[in-house]
Amino acid sequence: MKQIIHTHAPKLPHSIDIVELFLPIAVGILLFLTTASLLVMRFAGSTPLTRQVLTWWRIWPCAVLALTWFPLGWYVLLAVLLGFSARELQVLVKVDRQQKPIASAGSPWLTIGVALAVSCAVTSVLAVVAPAVHASLFVLSLLLFVGCSIWSPRPLLCAAIWLSIGLTSLGQFHLLEPSLALRWLGFLLIITALNDVAQYLVGKPFGRHRIAPQLSPNKTWQGLAGGTLISALLAFWIGQQLQLAPAVPLLLLGGALAVGGFFGDLAFSALKRQAGIKDFSNLLPGHGGMLDRIDSLMFTAPLLWLLVYFQWI
Repeated sequence: MKQIIHTHAPKLPHSIDIVELFLPIAVGILLFLTTASLLVMRFAGSTPLTRQVLTWWRIWPCAVLALTWFPLGWYVLLAVLLGFSARELQVLVKVDRQQKPIASAGSPWLTIGVALAVSCAVTSVLAVVAPAVHASLFVLSLLLFVGCSIWSPRPLLCAAIWLSIGLTSLGQFHLLEPSLALRWLGFLLIITALNDVAQYLVGKPFGRHRIAPQLSPNKTWQGLAGGTLISALLAFWIGQQLQLAPAVPLLLLGGALAVGGFFGDLAFSALKRQAGIKDFSNLLPGHGGMLDRIDSLMFTAPLLWLLVYFQWI
């Protein structure tokens, strides 16, 4: 396939190293994590919030290493994410529209394997033969979310489709010029993660009006609004630092990714509600399972790829 080159983001001069661009952001993240860790250990004690903050010290190095050895390291990370997600999806095999027991669904691993294999194969083929269609699959994710909320389709099928769209969208960034791909992926990971934190920090003290209490009782309009504003400002600063786009498109993009991440979180919360569970696993203390951590990313990744592919940003 012909390589896609983004026309709006400037190509970096050879004298500018990608590390030089990320260095201020990396230092900022380290200072934030260090400060947050010291504060929660001092004032929060042994609480889920403390475990959540400390777990970030295990999460971020994996992403940094994957980007350091891009593209091979990146694809290894995506394979690891798929593997852990498949393991956690076993709980959804127990659930179908009639709440049948797991014995009637056959082997959990076989059911999950078939669902993920078929879904990933379809999206991968689309990525090769019809990249424009693949880039538009974010719309399918939103439509499927509406269907999941209203008609309660098979949760495993929904999860497989969302995962395949999200992970293959993350893989598609290799079509960009390498330094541009690294900048967009770094931007995406940082904004998606900090948006989750921002919505939590604003919603916890100021949240009064819940958005979807049946799906996710902790989601409030105040948290979404505050998180969207903070994400827009962060997108502006980080995007300018990485030389990705002008100021106004970055502000709009930050807000769009915040809303996209919100829908991703809500979509997987709907699956957990159908399964009657709080978290997909306890793999990541304070966060839950791998799916609990990457749920927002499964919507923000195809959204960003859609905007980048069609050069709308």
